[in-house]
Amino acid sequence: MFYVKHKANDDVANINIKIDITDDNVYSTCPVCGKEFKVDIVEQIQFDKEFDLFSTYPYCPECNKKYLEAKKKSSSVADQSN
Repeated sequence: MFYVKHKANDDVANINIKIDITDDNVYSTCPVCGKEFKVDIVEQIQFDKEFDLFSTYPYCPECNKKYLEAKKKSSSVADQSN
């Protein structure tokens, strides 16, 4: 099992907190619109074989849909010009 470890310091004590990483508690912030959304980390890893937590910036579902539509549109325009 993987987990996130956070050390909280306050004036009274040092507290170590461990949080299990599950399919219910992984979130990201969309780099386009700033919306926080739930991420299926297993799906991300399966989709991108070179996945890493430091350079992956997933889009929220709405921005991802817009991105894919724009990509499809530009691809069809390129196909028509050939």
